[in-house]
Amino acid sequence: MTEEMIQLWKELKATATLFAAVSTRTEVPHTEAEVLSEFEFFCCWLIVGGGKLSQAECDFMNDMFDASRSKGAFMLFAEKVVDFFGSPAARRMETLGIVQVAVMADNTINEDVTRWADVVIRMMERLGTAAISCNVSPVPGQRNTLDKMINDAENFANAHSKWRKPKAPPMSDEMLELKKELKSTASILALATKGKDYEHSEMAVINELLVFCCYLIAGDGTVSNAEREFVNALFDKDYTMESLFELVNRAIHNPTIQKMETFGVLQAAVMADNDNGYEGLYSAVVSAVMSKLGNAMLACDGTETQEMTRLLTLMLNAEKYIKAHSTWSSADTPSQKEKPQEKPAETPKMSLEDALAKLNNLVGLTAVKHDVNGLINLLKIRRMRESRGLRNDEMSLHLVFSGNPGTGKTTVARLLAELYRELGVLSKGHLVEVDRSGLVGGYVGQTAIKVKEVVDKALGGVLFIDEAYSLSSRGDTDYGIEAIDTLLKAMEDNRGDFIVIVAGYPDKMVDFLKSNPGLQSRFNKFINFEDYTPEELFAIFKTLCDKSGIAMQDEAAEYIAQFFENRYITRGDTYANGRDVRNFFEKAMSNQANRLATQDEISDEELSLLKIEDVHKVAI
Repeated sequence: MTEEMIQLWKELKATATLFAAVSTRTEVPHTEAEVLSEFEFFCCWLIVGGGKLSQAECDFMNDMFDASRSKGAFMLFAEKVVDFFGSPAARRMETLGIVQVAVMADNTINEDVTRWADVVIRMMERLGTAAISCNVSPVPGQRNTLDKMINDAENFANAHSKWRKPKAPPMSDEMLELKKELKSTASILALATKGKDYEHSEMAVINELLVFCCYLIAGDGTVSNAEREFVNALFDKDYTMESLFELVNRAIHNPTIQKMETFGVLQAAVMADNDNGYEGLYSAVVSAVMSKLGNAMLACDGTETQEMTRLLTLMLNAEKYIKAHSTWSSADTPSQKEKPQEKPAETPKMSLEDALAKLNNLVGLTAVKHDVNGLINLLKIRRMRESRGLRNDEMSLHLVFSGNPGTGKTTVARLLAELYRELGVLSKGHLVEVDRSGLVGGYVGQTAIKVKEVVDKALGGVLFIDEAYSLSSRGDTDYGIEAIDTLLKAMEDNRGDFIVIVAGYPDKMVDFLKSNPGLQSRFNKFINFEDYTPEELFAIFKTLCDKSGIAMQDEAAEYIAQFFENRYITRGDTYANGRDVRNFFEKAMSNQANRLATQDEISDEELSLLKIEDVHKVAI
């Protein structure tokens, strides 16, 4: 067994021994052998639920439960397990008996220390994950079965335990992203200030941003349950309404906060910029996360006028503080207008034929190529009619690209910009890519300025807005609506030399267009990007190899093809198409580098070859 397997085996034995002793205090005592037997039943049901059994799975069960069954003997044992789980008695069970006994133990012992339900469920989860990972290629459906069994166990424990607290509801994608950004900001600033007299640890940064949120909450003099849940989820706290209200009061009456021109975390960011010679790097990071925190805080239970006013004041004060105290934006620094303007880099020009050839040579995207070629043919005919003095009806060239991540939307948009230029539709034919964060501001008036700046950069080319639906998905109080309105006006004002392509998931893009009548009238052409097939994913991987001068060992090529077939069959919400392929390629190359680094002499052939050991451990 590997070291990880040996460790898991030891933990399983320890859990069985301790839990057997604890269960004697319940109405259903379990011996150590009975505890292990229930875990064995659980693993067996997970493995053979689909009717298949691999030698690796048989070896896993024998190693973990000290057995010596042959593959045939194991299947006979598995049939009994399947029969048991299909019996009326098992169907009446809400979860495994061992979980029920663990909950009884928690309730009987009546001590708020070890929660045996948690211990048992976590052991189930670790055993199950190890069981389904022992195969080189994952078996479809096993992960879903494991997730359901763990979820059923969690639900039973939450419903029947006197002590176990239910898990907090899952956070939205926006909240998860904000939480990541909060921690990232804390790490960046802690590193920048380390060893300085204004040093801020990661915890100090997070605590100051918590105080910032509390100061904002205090704007209307009350604390709502939604605000409490927001703070607890984002900062990993467990405040009651009373304890949070006390913290808010301390923030209001803190003399240090009242005397500060802005919060200490921003002061530290400005000092870090000054010391390191960065032109607002840390200040921009901190003020951006403060703005996002503030807007999310306001949106969690409906924007209050007092809180909105307080956020606007705080962010204006932050801007003033940065301007007043940063050496890189001081009065004696030449203004942007006085600096020599750098000439923007010109987009390398491509002929119409070359751009079309590049489009048609892309892997897959058959329907997309058909739609784009049809659009180009239409534009050619319109140009011919125009040259002969014939009338053309007005036509909107703004587009909607709908599809999952990694399906080539940005690549096609860039080629389309080139094609538009060659057909005389656009003067420059460049692409400006942006998402919500590049368009939406943190306070009143900032959004219109950001949209105008982006539009100015994109004039003469294509503005590509990824995940455009996020502009309309956060309610009427969000500045995303302002971004849409400003963008629509810019599209009208610059209709002769400015094209917008909005992109995102198919269903969400439909809802996005329905959110504003102006969007529906301007975006009436959809191009749908289908998921890549397993064969196309492998072809993309081979293209990456060819570009890097890498060959694949036959065994490695077979494994990669099978991997992407399984990945396609079991694809879920996180499936990223071409991005998955690139991630797999980069990890495989990293594994190859780690393998070769231990050798004294490395031939050119070895440097250019991916072997099975480089790819079979890759996980994405």
